[in-house]
Amino acid sequence: VFEECQLPFLEVKRDFSLKLKDKVLKPTAAHFMLKLLEEHGLLTKIYTQNVDCLETEAGVSKEKVFNVHGKMTTISCHYCRKEESFATFVDHLRHKVKDITGEDTTAPDKTEPMLCTSCGREG
Repeated sequence: VFEECQLPFLEVKRDFSLKLKDKVLKPTAAHFMLKLLEEHGLLTKIYTQNVDCLETEAGVSKEKVFNVHGKMTTISCHYCRKEESFATFVDHLRHKVKDITGEDTTAPDKTEPMLCTSCGREG
């Protein structure tokens, strides 16, 4: 479905991505517990489905974290694989993607697709 139309995904992930970029989302006690386990030599590896990287923000070594679904530090084109920074991605979301939560009054009324700066395709 994403290959055919990325706009619903961008609209659903807009709020989460903006909060992550703006540091509204912060590590919890559970994230810091993982760091404590690592400090005491009790942490071998973390396998996480989370894409927010809050484990590493809490201080867990990147080498200890395996992100099953990737992470939102860089974004890559689905077609040509050109990478863009998370900041560039969030800038597009902030100014070109409508807010389906209704919380951001500065968001546009209509979503524009995100085009790859390399191949020009949506994705």
